[in-house]
Amino acid sequence: MSRSTDAAPGAHRADPGTTDPPGDADPTSPARPNLSGDLDAILVSPPDFRRRSLGYDRLEVDNYVAWVEAELQSSRRETEDVLERYGRCSAELALARQLLAHSPAGQEMVHLTERIGTILQLAADEAAELTDTARAEAERLRAEAEADRTLAAQARERIDAERARLAAEAAQERARLGAEAAERREQLDREAAERRAREAHEAAERIERAAEAARAAQDAETAAAERQLADVRAAVAELERRQEAVRSSLARMADRLDDALAELATTLPTAGLRLEVPQQAAS
Repeated sequence: MSRSTDAAPGAHRADPGTTDPPGDADPTSPARPNLSGDLDAILVSPPDFRRRSLGYDRLEVDNYVAWVEAELQSSRRETEDVLERYGRCSAELALARQLLAHSPAGQEMVHLTERIGTILQLAADEAAELTDTARAEAERLRAEAEADRTLAAQARERIDAERARLAAEAAQERARLGAEAAERREQLDREAAERRAREAHEAAERIERAAEAARAAQDAETAAAERQLADVRAAVAELERRQEAVRSSLARMADRLDDALAELATTLPTAGLRLEVPQQAAS
């Protein structure tokens, strides 16, 4: 005997172990078990779990196992209830047989109670069979779930090993990139230092050329000034020479004039004229 819920044909029930929305089920895929209380689904169709790269979906398996265990507990309770009712009915049946064995009508009731006892016995056998089948299915699902857990643990170990390997490779790559970056920085620093030295040398050369040009210009200006000064000095010397020549000429003229005046003075009779003439000559 099993507990079942009244549902319309074709109605979709939400599966606690899945996330598929209503209406998205594939009509060609195996039917998923009804986790709302249909114990017959365990015996009629196998569970259909989503596949993952390392086995079944663990959440679906855990939900299914929990549901099966709950159904088994419910089946056990129902079986115990049926057996208890069967025991009571058997006792009542035995008592009824004893009471009805003393009358003709009771003989017919005895046959009826025997059929009822047979029905109850069949029901008890069916309940026991369902219980055993559900227990075996639960054990199988537990074994599969344990195998999935083992596979998941192995997968986690592989993932951890892969993560460690990737972390080591990433550390090596970071170290390599860091070394390359340091080498590149040193190279850039060297190039920058060389560029600064080259620029400083070029600037010094430009300054030296400018200084040489300034010295050359100053030398040219000095030479021009010296030439001008020499020209001026030559002109002054020429003027002094001419002045000296003029002085000499004037001195000679004065001497000749003095001689002429002296000679004239000897020839003139009056002294007044002698005095006037020297005064005019002196002026």
